[in-house]
Amino acid sequence: MTPKDLKSQIIYGIISGFVYAGFIAIVDYYRDKEFDLKKFIIGFVLFGIGMIIVARIKNKKEK
Repeated sequence: MTPKDLKSQIIYGIISGFVYAGFIAIVDYYRDKEFDLKKFIIGFVLFGIGMIIVARIKNKKEK
């Protein structure tokens, strides 16, 4: 189910990062912690960057 071209992989990574950060925010909410926008954005960006790096490495190995 992973997209094939690099642009699609990057978009997939960003969406995955958003889902990951949202999941962390939901877990914090149910642990009675306040929603921390800074933590949400950092989680989103780091996960998105990680997915982009993985996509580029995978793209180089396929060539």
